[in-house]
Amino acid sequence: MSESASQNPPQSQSAAEPVVTEQDINPGAIFNGDISSIAGKWEDTKGDYIIINSDYTVTHSSTQSSPHPFKPYEADYNQFIANPGLVVRAEIGGYAITLFPIGYHNTIGDQSNIDRPRLTWGNSPSEDYYYRK
Repeated sequence: MSESASQNPPQSQSAAEPVVTEQDINPGAIFNGDISSIAGKWEDTKGDYIIINSDYTVTHSSTQSSPHPFKPYEADYNQFIANPGLVVRAEIGGYAITLFPIGYHNTIGDQSNIDRPRLTWGNSPSEDYYYRK
């Protein structure tokens, strides 16, 4: 084997890490009944989590009795709600989960990684985001 060939291995043998692409949130599909882009576990930096189930229920780590049913709501960019989300019914009242697809900013302040899909829960602070686990 020549010296130059041993110093330059083929690209397929490169030690570089593969690029992993996260599935983005797809609001159009969600409002057409396909919630697969948000189904699964999402976690914040404190270890709290949200699990969105394919049967239109959601579990949050801080709620005692779960799962709770939810319905999607669409964004109204000319009104108060600027991002799509989920309305969750619970025993006493309920809460909202706001969806932030890649590149979407939180209009009330944003300390998140906008290069990843993320969620906020209820009245959580704008810096408290849940990312896909």
